[in-house]
Amino acid sequence: MTLPRRTYDRVGKYEREPFILTGYRDCKNKKISRSAFLCALSVLELHNQTLNIWVHMIGTIYFMYRCVDSFAKLDSNPSVAVFHVSSICCLGLSTAYHCFGPISESAYHFL
Repeated sequence: MTLPRRTYDRVGKYEREPFILTGYRDCKNKKISRSAFLCALSVLELHNQTLNIWVHMIGTIYFMYRCVDSFAKLDSNPSVAVFHVSSICCLGLSTAYHCFGPISESAYHFL
């Protein structure tokens, strides 16, 4: 199932990005849970946020692996663990922002 795409003039002002004219996802639905499901499925589609989502998701997974590996070594430096957890939070939240931003204006500003 592919989501309909919108153009620059058909999206809300909060979603508009200069110089990106097409490829905006239409995740809006009457039920917010359905909208979140549609946005999550759109990760597998090509749109104007695809690269942002995948790069940040892969980075999150990589730092999760590094964090587990770091904790497995009992003699590891705590500052390295703090760096890994911070990286996971930063990249994970960025993934959520790019993935679920189109649900609504309030979701866009909340994320």
